[in-house]
Amino acid sequence: MRPPANNLTRFFLCSIAALLITLAGNSGILRAQQKTAPAQEKPKIRAITAFINLDRAQYKEQVADALKMLRRAQTVFESRGYQVQTIRIATQPFPEYTKD
Repeated sequence: MRPPANNLTRFFLCSIAALLITLAGNSGILRAQQKTAPAQEKPKIRAITAFINLDRAQYKEQVADALKMLRRAQTVFESRGYQVQTIRIATQPFPEYTKD
C-alpha cells in the first residue's frame, strides 16, 4: 500500500533537508580539519642498498662504484626532502667470495 502523495512529498523533502544539513555540517568540519592539519611529512628512508656480487680481482672498483652510486642516490633523495638514515652494500655470502 502506497502512502498518500502528501506524506510521500513530505518524506522526500525531509530526506533532502537532512542530507543537506549533514553535508553542510560535514563540509564545515572538513574545512576546520584542513586548516589545522599539519603538512604531511615525507617518510624517512631507513637505508638505500646496493646489491653486488664481489669478484676477487675487481672488488675495490666494485665497492667504489657502488658507493659512488649510493652517495648520489642519497643526495637526490635528500634534495627532494627525504631523510636518509644510511647507505649500505649487500654482497653474496662471505664464504662464496673467500673460498679457494
